Amino acid sequence: MKRSIQIAMDHGFKLFKVDATGAYSQRICSSLGLRVLQKVRYSEHCDQNGPIFKVPPPHDSLCIMALEIP
Repeated sequence: MKRSIQIAMDHGFKLFKVDATGAYSQRICSSLGLRVLQKVRYSEHCDQNGPIFKVPPPHDSLCIMALEIP
Protein backbone atom coordinates (compact mmCIF):
# COMPACT_ATOMS: atom_id res chain seq x y z
CA MET A 1 0.00 0.00 0.00
CA LYS A 2 2.85 2.38 0.85
CA ARG A 3 4.46 1.64 -2.52
CA SER A 4 1.18 2.34 -4.35
CA ILE A 5 0.87 5.70 -2.60
CA GLN A 6 4.47 6.53 -3.51
CA ILE A 7 3.86 5.65 -7.17
CA ALA A 8 0.79 7.90 -7.20
CA MET A 9 2.86 10.73 -5.71
CA ASP A 10 5.68 10.19 -8.22
CA HIS A 11 3.20 10.44 -11.10
CA GLY A 12 1.61 13.65 -9.84
CA PHE A 13 -1.72 12.29 -8.66
CA LYS A 14 -3.57 14.50 -6.21
CA LEU A 15 -5.82 11.82 -4.73
CA PHE A 16 -5.28 8.17 -3.77
CA LYS A 17 -8.56 6.19 -3.50
CA VAL A 18 -9.21 2.70 -2.14
CA ASP A 19 -12.27 0.45 -1.90
CA ALA A 20 -11.41 -1.34 1.35
CA THR A 21 -13.66 -4.39 1.50
CA GLY A 22 -12.66 -5.80 4.87
CA ALA A 23 -11.81 -4.75 8.41
CA TYR A 24 -8.10 -5.49 8.01
CA SER A 25 -7.62 -3.47 4.83
CA GLN A 26 -9.63 -0.63 6.39
CA ARG A 27 -7.30 -0.64 9.40
CA ILE A 28 -4.20 -0.59 7.18
CA CYS A 29 -5.59 2.31 5.13
CA SER A 30 -6.46 4.28 8.27
CA SER A 31 -2.95 3.76 9.63
CA LEU A 32 -1.57 5.28 6.41
CA GLY A 33 -3.72 8.39 6.74
CA LEU A 34 -6.61 7.54 4.42
CA ARG A 35 -10.00 8.75 5.59
CA VAL A 36 -13.40 7.17 5.08
CA LEU A 37 -15.51 8.99 2.49
CA GLN A 38 -18.39 6.50 2.47
CA LYS A 39 -19.21 3.33 4.39
CA VAL A 40 -21.53 0.71 2.86
CA ARG A 41 -22.68 -2.02 5.25
CA TYR A 42 -23.04 -5.44 3.66
CA SER A 43 -26.13 -6.17 5.79
CA GLU A 44 -28.00 -3.28 4.10
CA HIS A 45 -27.92 -4.95 0.67
CA CYS A 46 -30.82 -7.40 0.65
CA ASP A 47 -33.10 -9.18 -1.76
CA GLN A 48 -36.30 -11.10 -0.98
CA ASN A 49 -34.22 -13.77 0.82
CA GLY A 50 -32.31 -11.39 3.07
CA PRO A 51 -28.74 -10.09 2.88
CA ILE A 52 -27.01 -10.67 -0.46
CA PHE A 53 -23.51 -10.61 1.02
CA LYS A 54 -22.89 -13.11 3.80
CA VAL A 55 -19.52 -12.00 5.08
CA PRO A 56 -18.01 -13.33 8.31
CA PRO A 57 -17.14 -10.96 11.15
CA PRO A 58 -15.31 -8.66 11.56
CA HIS A 59 -15.82 -7.76 7.87
CA ASP A 60 -19.15 -5.92 7.92
CA SER A 61 -18.72 -3.16 5.36
CA LEU A 62 -16.95 -1.69 2.38
CA CYS A 63 -15.29 1.66 2.97
CA ILE A 64 -14.42 4.05 0.20
CA MET A 65 -11.28 5.72 1.50
CA ALA A 66 -9.01 8.44 0.17
CA LEU A 67 -5.79 10.27 0.81
CA GLU A 68 -5.17 13.77 -0.52
CA ILE A 69 -1.65 13.94 -1.95
CA PRO A 70 0.14 17.27 -1.54
